[in-house]
Amino acid sequence: MGQPDEPARRGPGHLPDDAYCGVVNRFFAAAIAGEPLLVNGDGGRTRDFTYVDDAVDATLLAAVNPPAQGEVFNVGTAARSPTTELAAAIGRAVGGAMEMLHGDLRLIDNIRRPVVNIE
Repeated sequence: MGQPDEPARRGPGHLPDDAYCGVVNRFFAAAIAGEPLLVNGDGGRTRDFTYVDDAVDATLLAAVNPPAQGEVFNVGTAARSPTTELAAAIGRAVGGAMEMLHGDLRLIDNIRRPVVNIE
Protein backbone atom coordinates (compact mmCIF):
# COMPACT_ATOMS: atom_id res chain seq x y z
CA MET A 1 0.00 0.00 0.00
CA GLY A 2 1.12 3.54 -0.64
CA GLN A 3 1.62 6.34 1.80
CA PRO A 4 -1.46 8.34 2.91
CA ASP A 5 -0.39 11.41 0.92
CA GLU A 6 0.01 9.49 -2.37
CA PRO A 7 -2.71 9.86 -5.03
CA ALA A 8 -5.26 7.07 -5.43
CA ARG A 9 -3.82 4.25 -7.53
CA ARG A 10 -6.99 2.32 -8.50
CA GLY A 11 -10.66 3.10 -9.03
CA PRO A 12 -12.01 6.63 -8.69
CA GLY A 13 -9.17 9.11 -8.62
CA HIS A 14 -6.71 6.81 -10.37
CA LEU A 15 -4.56 9.18 -12.39
CA PRO A 16 -4.74 8.49 -16.15
CA ASP A 17 -1.05 9.30 -16.65
CA ASP A 18 -0.03 6.63 -14.12
CA ALA A 19 1.84 3.78 -15.86
CA TYR A 20 -0.45 1.28 -14.11
CA CYS A 21 -3.68 3.04 -15.00
CA GLY A 22 -6.29 0.90 -16.69
CA VAL A 23 -8.03 1.65 -19.93
CA VAL A 24 -11.26 2.81 -18.27
CA ASN A 25 -9.63 5.83 -16.63
CA ARG A 26 -7.56 6.59 -19.72
CA PHE A 27 -10.66 6.52 -21.93
CA PHE A 28 -12.61 8.77 -19.55
CA ALA A 29 -9.74 11.28 -19.31
CA ALA A 30 -9.45 11.45 -23.11
CA ALA A 31 -13.24 11.67 -23.63
CA ILE A 32 -13.66 14.47 -21.10
CA ALA A 33 -10.78 16.34 -22.75
CA GLY A 34 -12.42 15.85 -26.18
CA GLU A 35 -9.48 13.76 -27.41
CA PRO A 36 -9.64 10.53 -29.45
CA LEU A 37 -9.68 7.29 -27.46
CA LEU A 38 -6.57 5.19 -28.12
CA VAL A 39 -7.41 1.52 -28.60
CA ASN A 40 -4.37 -0.73 -28.62
CA GLY A 41 -4.48 -3.16 -31.54
CA ASP A 42 -7.47 -3.85 -33.74
CA GLY A 43 -10.06 -3.34 -31.00
CA GLY A 44 -11.07 -7.00 -30.99
CA ARG A 45 -9.44 -7.73 -27.66
CA THR A 46 -11.75 -8.22 -24.72
CA ARG A 47 -11.29 -7.76 -21.00
CA ASP A 48 -13.12 -8.79 -17.84
CA PHE A 49 -13.66 -5.39 -16.21
CA THR A 50 -14.23 -5.66 -12.47
CA TYR A 51 -14.96 -2.54 -10.47
CA VAL A 52 -12.61 -2.00 -7.53
CA ASP A 53 -15.46 -1.75 -5.00
CA ASP A 54 -16.72 -5.18 -6.11
CA ALA A 55 -13.26 -6.70 -5.60
CA VAL A 56 -13.04 -5.13 -2.12
CA ASP A 57 -16.54 -6.35 -1.22
CA ALA A 58 -15.65 -9.89 -2.32
CA THR A 59 -12.42 -9.83 -0.30
CA LEU A 60 -14.18 -8.58 2.83
CA LEU A 61 -16.97 -11.13 2.43
CA ALA A 62 -14.44 -13.95 2.15
CA ALA A 63 -12.53 -12.62 5.17
CA VAL A 64 -15.53 -12.77 7.51
CA ASN A 65 -17.02 -16.06 6.29
CA PRO A 66 -15.51 -19.02 8.19
CA PRO A 67 -16.19 -21.51 5.35
CA ALA A 68 -14.08 -19.29 3.06
CA GLN A 69 -10.96 -19.52 5.24
CA GLY A 70 -8.10 -21.12 3.34
CA GLU A 71 -10.04 -21.16 0.06
CA VAL A 72 -9.09 -19.42 -3.18
CA PHE A 73 -11.56 -17.21 -5.05
CA ASN A 74 -11.39 -15.56 -8.45
CA VAL A 75 -13.19 -12.22 -8.45
CA GLY A 76 -14.52 -10.97 -11.76
CA THR A 77 -17.60 -10.57 -13.91
CA ALA A 78 -16.99 -13.68 -16.05
CA ALA A 79 -18.02 -11.50 -19.01
CA ARG A 80 -15.88 -10.54 -21.98
CA SER A 81 -16.19 -6.86 -22.90
CA PRO A 82 -14.61 -5.65 -26.17
CA THR A 83 -12.41 -2.59 -25.78
CA THR A 84 -14.23 -0.86 -28.62
CA GLU A 85 -17.59 -1.33 -26.84
CA LEU A 86 -16.08 0.18 -23.69
CA ALA A 87 -14.84 3.17 -25.69
CA ALA A 88 -18.27 3.66 -27.29
CA ALA A 89 -20.03 3.43 -23.90
CA ILE A 90 -17.67 5.99 -22.38
CA GLY A 91 -18.28 8.28 -25.37
CA ARG A 92 -22.03 8.05 -24.75
CA ALA A 93 -21.53 8.68 -21.03
CA VAL A 94 -19.72 11.96 -21.68
CA GLY A 95 -22.17 13.15 -24.30
CA GLY A 96 -21.55 11.69 -27.72
CA ALA A 97 -19.64 9.44 -30.06
CA MET A 98 -15.88 9.58 -29.63
CA GLU A 99 -13.21 9.19 -32.27
CA MET A 100 -11.18 6.02 -31.75
CA LEU A 101 -7.60 5.68 -32.87
CA HIS A 102 -5.89 2.31 -33.12
CA GLY A 103 -2.32 2.07 -31.88
CA ASP A 104 0.23 -0.68 -31.51
CA LEU A 105 -0.30 -3.51 -29.07
CA ARG A 106 1.59 -3.24 -25.82
CA LEU A 107 3.86 -6.04 -24.66
CA ILE A 108 1.33 -6.96 -21.97
CA ASP A 109 -1.49 -7.35 -24.54
CA ASN A 110 -0.55 -10.93 -25.39
CA ILE A 111 -3.84 -12.55 -24.31
CA ARG A 112 -6.64 -11.78 -26.76
CA ARG A 113 -9.70 -12.76 -24.70
CA PRO A 114 -8.95 -13.01 -20.97
CA VAL A 115 -11.88 -13.66 -18.69
CA VAL A 116 -12.04 -14.63 -15.03
CA ASN A 117 -13.37 -18.11 -14.26
CA ILE A 118 -15.61 -17.62 -11.21
CA GLU A 119 -16.81 -21.23 -10.92
